[in-house]
Amino acid sequence: MTRYNRTVRQTRTRQVDYAALAEWRYQLRLLISRRETAARAAGIEPQQYVLLLQLKGLQDGGAVTIGKLAERLQIQHHSAVELVDRLVERRMVARRRDDRDRRQVVVTLRPAGEAVLRRLALYSLAELRTEAPSLLATLRRLVRSANGSRAVNDTPRRRGAMKATALVVQGLLLVGLAAGCAMTPATTTTATPSPDGTAMTGPSGSRMEGSTRQAAAGGSTTRVPIASFRPAVAGTLNDIHFDFDRYELSPEATQMLDANAEWLKANPKSLLLIEGHADERGTVAYNLALGERRAKSTQNYLAAHGIQSGRVSIVSYGEERPQCSDHTEDCWAKNRRAHFMVKAQ
Repeated sequence: MTRYNRTVRQTRTRQVDYAALAEWRYQLRLLISRRETAARAAGIEPQQYVLLLQLKGLQDGGAVTIGKLAERLQIQHHSAVELVDRLVERRMVARRRDDRDRRQVVVTLRPAGEAVLRRLALYSLAELRTEAPSLLATLRRLVRSANGSRAVNDTPRRRGAMKATALVVQGLLLVGLAAGCAMTPATTTTATPSPDGTAMTGPSGSRMEGSTRQAAAGGSTTRVPIASFRPAVAGTLNDIHFDFDRYELSPEATQMLDANAEWLKANPKSLLLIEGHADERGTVAYNLALGERRAKSTQNYLAAHGIQSGRVSIVSYGEERPQCSDHTEDCWAKNRRAHFMVKAQ
């Protein structure tokens, strides 16, 4: 009889244990699902994103081989070869024979791969800032459940080991989340203000959603997990839109917010999530910050018109969730918006 089977026979498993495990797996699945959606929106497959991430994360440790990538992704060697082949075709990675061991193939990141990875990493970090409290709360419940579901023949020594292990796991997650949230986004390209001082031009002269105003690299600020919010019923809470590179509210926007505030007053048990969005022009970090300012100005207006701040959370997606994907002025105008999601208390 294996040790695993003995453990299963001697352990009392309660409904609360199943509930804790189910919630933990659900939270992890939500994170993974959002990463997969973001990767596809950026034009690559989820496994390609994971490969790019591992390649970047391992680059300080010396040459990264296909074998090492296969181990990090927990896939077969031939599957890693196929992933690398597709990324080579898209000029996101390069490969060559190892100078010291010609049997090994070394993979390196190219600028196109760096650009896609940077955008997705910034999105992931912003989402971690939002979801970390919920993840940690779920992990604490899971740890309490594990400590409460002990084997029949537990000893004080074994219980102490379980508690120590749980604390180590929780600490590792805390450190990992803190390290991820503390990462500094890539430096943005300096641009020049236009004559009217409201917009910027990039090196090629194209207009960008970025101005001479200072903006910290963006993120998100929420009190309730994003996944618990749902779209509002059509016609109840309408989006508002912003001028190019602006987060101030226009007269049309305030008129729409007045109507939204009336609906919120009539539905006092509804919590609100305000999503701030930007168009695609400008850097990822700047647009995350601009989206956050748009969400914050919307929140401030609602607070000034009687909506308690405790009911309202905000998040910035920057340019990552466009409503329209065409590269036109009309499309960009649709993407410069604040969008509303709701949740019952």
